[in-house]
Amino acid sequence: MTMAEVLPIESTARIRELTIAGARQSEIAVQLGIHRNSVFRWQRAMGLTSRRHGPRAPRLTASQERAVLRRLQRGHGTKRIADSLGLREWAVRTFARKHRFEHPAGTPGHRYRLDGATRAKIVDEILNRRNYARDIAGKFGVSYKIVLRLAHETLACPRFRSGRAEPLSSNWPMRERRRG
Repeated sequence: MTMAEVLPIESTARIRELTIAGARQSEIAVQLGIHRNSVFRWQRAMGLTSRRHGPRAPRLTASQERAVLRRLQRGHGTKRIADSLGLREWAVRTFARKHRFEHPAGTPGHRYRLDGATRAKIVDEILNRRNYARDIAGKFGVSYKIVLRLAHETLACPRFRSGRAEPLSSNWPMRERRRG
């Protein structure tokens, strides 16, 4: 069965007319009593595109790229650069990624992507409470905050005791402690 056999010619003409007028797919679907995905398929088959939901992000001009590059080389963050130059943070972040700008590990702004093996080792250290979060972070060369976040997730605990109490201990209820 082809698409022409499913929808009457009057409906396809109406889809074309409403799309050109700028109506949304959901509005067209309600008017014709069909599913929104059907409207999309018919628009695609007729070579029509519906309007975008928001404004398209403008491309950076050559002068903007130079300004962003200078600030990235100075170590500024993408949000700070976007705010100072009046650009979208997404555009700055995309430009930085394209030019392979990354913060060195251990510096503010570095985005840690833990591989599965390292994550498993950190979780094991947390579950067996072999070390404090700061020491675990140093041992695996990751951010203290990453380890702390993993500890909160793993132990289901809102706060840990400060000072030199037992590593990763809390006054709040925690999951059952697992010993290896």
